[in-house]
Amino acid sequence: MENINDKIYSKPSEMYSDTCLFISEQLNEYGFKYLKSQSLVKKIDKNLVYTINFGSSHYNYIEKNEGHVQFNFACFISSKETKKKLFYLSQRTLMGLYEYELFHNCKIDLKSIQTAIEFIKEHFLSIIFMIEKDINALLEEIAKKPAVSFDNYNYRYEKEIFEVFKRIDLIDKFNKNIEIFNSKSAERNYNDFKKHLQIEFNKNKILELDFLKLENSLSKIYLLADIKEKIGKNYYDIWENLYKKLEKMKQKDQIEWAIDYYIFLTNCKDYLKDEEGKTELLNIYSEMLECLN
Repeated sequence: MENINDKIYSKPSEMYSDTCLFISEQLNEYGFKYLKSQSLVKKIDKNLVYTINFGSSHYNYIEKNEGHVQFNFACFISSKETKKKLFYLSQRTLMGLYEYELFHNCKIDLKSIQTAIEFIKEHFLSIIFMIEKDINALLEEIAKKPAVSFDNYNYRYEKEIFEVFKRIDLIDKFNKNIEIFNSKSAERNYNDFKKHLQIEFNKNKILELDFLKLENSLSKIYLLADIKEKIGKNYYDIWENLYKKLEKMKQKDQIEWAIDYYIFLTNCKDYLKDEEGKTELLNIYSEMLECLN
């Protein structure tokens, strides 16, 4: 592709497309091929299919010398025969998938995408190399640690990977450890929140919240504020993610959801322009503050 160091962009789609192409070219030597129509790179071997899916935001824009163009990716390993997903890896923040900002003075921020490439090499290509070099050693490690959730990324294996490589003797160990991991999900999110915001919730107070009232307020904020425009493009995706979580929420997830909601309120309370919507938001924010120790 042409040199993108000095290229000036006026269309977010072109900036995103060039980013995908640039990253794919850095992965060619490792056997990946770029499928532009699917916005991903793929590598296929005897048993497995490796893919890196690229993504962006519907709310990208470039206007004059200002802009906002996001880029994200997620890595997968699938069974070549069954198509079943065996592994997932992504970068993360407290609120979900990590987004790289591509826009920098109408050019691509090369430092940003180089960081993405280094992450892929360190955390995804290293697994591929291990599969090719010593799959049994890797499977033993997977059984002990089937998933992780760090500050900046997470990954998760599925038990079917042992079936692909005929190591079903490790499945019981895997099941035991993935159950332990799942049981501690809410606690991990809570600890992440404490670490990043240096703040602590009283869990008993959270469980006393009126979640129906919180749900109604979340809807009301959207209706009053026309949230896509007045809360800012960055926060709409967060709001939408909250609502999706709310629809599936069980009682055991209430602490996790309340923490996500508080982060949302903290981030957007100063950006909401609609006065009635802002009043509603601040009322809920005050109620959430009462849950702090």
